[in-house]
Formats: sequence, structure tokens, C-alpha cells
Amino acid sequence: MEICKRYKRLIWIITIVLLSVLLFFFIMFLNDRPGGFSDHRTSKALGMTSSIKIPLGKTPEEAVQKFRGNDSPNRVIYQEPVEEGVLVFMNHPEKEDTTNLQVEFVRKAGLGWKWVWGGGFGSSKSNAALIYMSMSKIDKLSTPFPMVIGNVLDPSIKSITAETKESGVHKAKLVDIDSEKTIWFVNIPSSSVPPIEIKGFNQEGGLVAETIISEFNDSNKIELIR
Repeated sequence: MEICKRYKRLIWIITIVLLSVLLFFFIMFLNDRPGGFSDHRTSKALGMTSSIKIPLGKTPEEAVQKFRGNDSPNRVIYQEPVEEGVLVFMNHPEKEDTTNLQVEFVRKAGLGWKWVWGGGFGSSKSNAALIYMSMSKIDKLSTPFPMVIGNVLDPSIKSITAETKESGVHKAKLVDIDSEKTIWFVNIPSSSVPPIEIKGFNQEGGLVAETIISEFNDSNKIELIR
């Protein structure tokens, strides 16, 4: 009799666990599926009146390709792990006097990877030592923005900083993509607001390029100090 009671209790516990697991995955599916709860929240945060359907990808790169379109000429040149996801840096073939860069934030979802936010720039290389693009944070969305990204065009620049009144100096990360291309990026605390002072330094620590960014969602080039 006692064994029978224990057996029934065990069956009951197993049933509850299985139902809980099924409910967990069902809720995860409703949240992560294209057009699901997470897409509705993203659409609302971006100020859209209707919900967008963000596809799931098996990898961060696939998530971006599915969202942007598989026929996009952009190629992935670097990926940077961040809290809750990955920053995917991309560019497309450049003409002789032009340069470009794009960054996409992709978060790790329960059922794969989902695009959240991103953007890019294209610019002339003429007289430029640095190219930058400043990107603002998105209210009610968890992202690594605000951020400043860009290309290093003058080989004398070995380090870059971004400074705001609220948060002080932040050192940018420089990544050599190949012998001819170097990108840079720096996270700005969400409490900070422009102006943002950007400075480029040579190997000896001498200031060789600088500018002041007066607003987010802007891009421009920075020339060497003469």
C-alpha cells in the first residue's frame, strides 16, 4: 500500500515537471517567434504602429542576413560578444575613395538569435584620418548603445578615446580586420549625452586628430591636426 502511494506521488511529480517544461517552451515560443511578444515590444520601442516580424537565426550572422535580406552585399568582418548578445560588424565592397561600416546588435533568444537594432554609414575617404558614426540608445530596449563606431584611415592613429562630461574618458577598441582595414568602437554609458569629444593619438601618445560630436545618430570624418 505504501509502495503504491509512493509510486502515485512520483508519477504526479513527474507529470507536474513535464507540464512545467512544456509550458516554459510554449511561452518561449510565443515570445521569440516572428511577430511574437518580443517583436511587439521591439516595434513599440522603435515607435512603429504595427509589429514587425523578426526572423530567428541559428547564428548571429544568419539572424542579420534573414532580417536584412540574403541578397545584401554586406559581409561579416568582426563579431564582439556583449551582454545579452553579439555586435556584428559588416561592410560591403568599397570603391577606391569610399569607406563604409555597419553594426548590428543581435540578442540570444531562447530559440536562437534575433536582430534588435543597428545601422551603418558610407563616406568618402578624402582627407579623412577617422570616420565615425554615433548611435543613440533605444528607450525600453536592452542594447549596448549608445555607441560610437568607425574606421581608422590613417595608420599613425594607434588609440582613440571618447569623453563626455557625465562619464569621463572611455577608451575605444581598435580591431585590425586586415592589412588595409581597421575599425574602432566605444560604448558610452546610457546616462551620458553629447557633446562627445573624440581624440585620436599616435604611438607616442600625441594628439593627432580630434572632433566634438554634438548629437547622436550622426556621422562624419575627422582630419589630422595640421
